[in-house]
Amino acid sequence: MSASFLEYWEQIRLRIQNDFRQWIPELFGALPGSQLEAVLRSLEAGKRTRGCLVCLTCEALNGDIEAAISRAVGIECIHAASLIHDDYVDKDAVRRNRPAEWTLLGSRRAVLLGDVMFGTVIHKMAEESIAEGSLVAKVIATMARGAYQEHVDRSDLERLVGEGKDLSEIYESIIHFKTGVLFGAAAQLGAIAASAPAPMCAQSFRFGARLGEAYQIADDLADVVDLERLPRSRLSELSAVAPILLRFSQMTPPEVMRLMNGNHRGRSKWADREIPLIKERMRTEISARCASAIAELTDFPENHHTHLLREMPAEIVRSMEAADRVGPSSLD
Repeated sequence: MSASFLEYWEQIRLRIQNDFRQWIPELFGALPGSQLEAVLRSLEAGKRTRGCLVCLTCEALNGDIEAAISRAVGIECIHAASLIHDDYVDKDAVRRNRPAEWTLLGSRRAVLLGDVMFGTVIHKMAEESIAEGSLVAKVIATMARGAYQEHVDRSDLERLVGEGKDLSEIYESIIHFKTGVLFGAAAQLGAIAASAPAPMCAQSFRFGARLGEAYQIADDLADVVDLERLPRSRLSELSAVAPILLRFSQMTPPEVMRLMNGNHRGRSKWADREIPLIKERMRTEISARCASAIAELTDFPENHHTHLLREMPAEIVRSMEAADRVGPSSLD
């Protein structure tokens, strides 16, 4: 039995990695060999955080981990497919210290490979049960909405201001849709694998969602830290972090628009004033989301695996902070 969450995480990571060779041909058996290798390549070297969450939730609810492994593989396939799409859209040429799939396959084949992975997991989960198929289909659709909303340009801000929208809520939607729901689905699939009742499945989803949101904020915090290193002349390159500024800074929407447009006077003073405040607020929010996640475990059985689930939020965030000290962070 693992004495700590980090030990459990490493054991599950290695097991899932080894099991890919068994499960991927079963999931994607209709694909030619070269395309199966592309699927396997897209799954290499990840942290398996979401797959670990499937397995640990299942065991905390007294389920058999054998029932969780195939679902963990499915969740990791969904995550890998989303990264294939993200890398192409963002034109990121490197993923996990390897060439991104679109640089190897070409943009068309890479995007279609991601689509095949999404569709196959939905199909296989639906064969297990209508509830599982519906869950992963909803999650994939929701993740796409989050990715679509992530980049906010000046015209978007002007439109939203004109509609009277609460712009601080943009960020909340993005982190929930983009990351929270996949973590939530991972935990819920673990509960389903344990044959847990519906209320416990719902609690599991909420635990995972809050954990995923904390995870996303921690990753975004690294982007804010990077702003401190960004030349003041390039502070207008902020469309990816505009939602962060709207949520955590003291800036008004017009001020954010001026900054994005390169017309913000006193950029050095802005950075010196706002960035420390943003970082402090983000760290406070990470702690709050972790506490909210743990609160969802109140009705879980008292056992060693539930104890590890309680450790998970803080350890995940800590591991991301450690990784950021040695290199760029990413939601792998």
